[in-house]
Amino acid sequence: MTRAESRLFARILANDLRLYFRAWDKRKRGMAFTLLIQALIVGFLHLQLPALFAEIARSGNARGGAGLACAFVLLFTLMAGLHRSLEVLYNRGDLPYLLSSPVPSRLVILSRLADVLATTAFTTLFVVLPMLNCAVYLFGPHWLWGWPAWITAVALVSTLALVMTIRLVTWIGARGARTLVQVLGILVGSAAILAMQVPNWLERLNRQGEQTERIQRYFAAFETPPLPQLAAAASGAWIPLLTLAIAGAAAVWLTLRVLEREFVSGAQRAAEDAGGRTSPGSGDPAVLARAWRQSFRGGRWSALVRKELRTLRRDPLLIARSSTQLISFLPAIIGMAFLPRVAAVGILGVLLPAMTAVTTASLMSAFDESLEIVCASPVSRVRAMWARTTAAALPSALLGWIGAGVLLGFGAPHVAWLTGALATFLALALAWLGGCTTPRLSAEDRAANRPARAAWQVFIAMLVSGVGSAAVATQAMGASWLVAVPLAAITLVGGGLMFVAQPRPIWAD
Repeated sequence: MTRAESRLFARILANDLRLYFRAWDKRKRGMAFTLLIQALIVGFLHLQLPALFAEIARSGNARGGAGLACAFVLLFTLMAGLHRSLEVLYNRGDLPYLLSSPVPSRLVILSRLADVLATTAFTTLFVVLPMLNCAVYLFGPHWLWGWPAWITAVALVSTLALVMTIRLVTWIGARGARTLVQVLGILVGSAAILAMQVPNWLERLNRQGEQTERIQRYFAAFETPPLPQLAAAASGAWIPLLTLAIAGAAAVWLTLRVLEREFVSGAQRAAEDAGGRTSPGSGDPAVLARAWRQSFRGGRWSALVRKELRTLRRDPLLIARSSTQLISFLPAIIGMAFLPRVAAVGILGVLLPAMTAVTTASLMSAFDESLEIVCASPVSRVRAMWARTTAAALPSALLGWIGAGVLLGFGAPHVAWLTGALATFLALALAWLGGCTTPRLSAEDRAANRPARAAWQVFIAMLVSGVGSAAVATQAMGASWLVAVPLAAITLVGGGLMFVAQPRPIWAD
């Protein structure tokens, strides 16, 4: 790379990173608030992880515990890498301009790869920092080698995520790749959360002395290669650390070689419109006329709901951004490690639908690009917002009923029905609140991928769903209905107040 190309690469990468940090919020006050929230989460993890690590060490499962931590970091890094690859390759408006400019394609490839590597490392830093600090404090300074091990692991996993994204686009097209990457991100995040909760569930199964054996078998699963080797590399073993460094460097080099051949066509497909292939016979006037007539046979309400669901399905970022809400539950998951499994599942069955619903509805309103069309239609704004609320609440409420199904399997039918009912009600109420009150972003903000301004809506959702989860937890732990019923009533009243909100006036956006 010549000196001129180096300067050009540095300029492109600096602009990419500027867009990443600018997306947090264009106001310094918003950036400071975001950093404060992240700092509080990191501080909370610093308080909770030492007790968890010490308990694992006392139980004689230190090796498996280190493997579990490595598996968690790898899953978290993979999810972050997939999400960043989706953002960089699928929603970056400057990609077609760069490909058609005199900039060498290898610089575009290198800048995109460096963007994914840097932002993935920064995203995972909030989890890795408290883990390594607590490991150094409890088990010795040799765990400082975890920092170079983490950097090389990020290089390895991020390049794998980037290649997976490009390959998916080549194999199944841009729309299919978007959907599959979103599903993979949700599954990976859910798997990481479940892995942290399983030891607590096993600890509660104290049947005829089987508790210790079950826990040991669980942690023994994390002594399967390559997890022990990764843990050894993080603790300073030279051979595993050197092998990991070579693997990370080789992955970056091979990714550059592969993408130099396929990046242009893959990126063009990634940047194309979400239309997809036309079906056979779609050019036939009779087929088009029949499809046109069938589109208007349903009622207005079903058409509105289908439109909102279609928007949610086709938008490549709404589901991905909503799924990252799972990350914010990490401190809560660690805090629930000391609760019975029925209570833990019930709490998640209420919290996850509530937070996902308000996030999804807020994003749908913030990134609404068809507001002028809606305003020009004869449909009232309230009716249109109810359709959006329904579309945002349906998949969120499904999470609650999945948790209710798990609770039925645990033999807790009353807790299951309470969890499903509260999850459905809160999903509707908070989706209405988020959709009505979140301001629409300007065209400049939408182009820069800035987050929706919905901090107070999320805060209210946390308060209301927190009371609802307390009602479920008290019932799950055998408390009297005299305790659970008032808490459930407060949740219903608080959720009902959400419906007092009215859609924002047209001129306000």
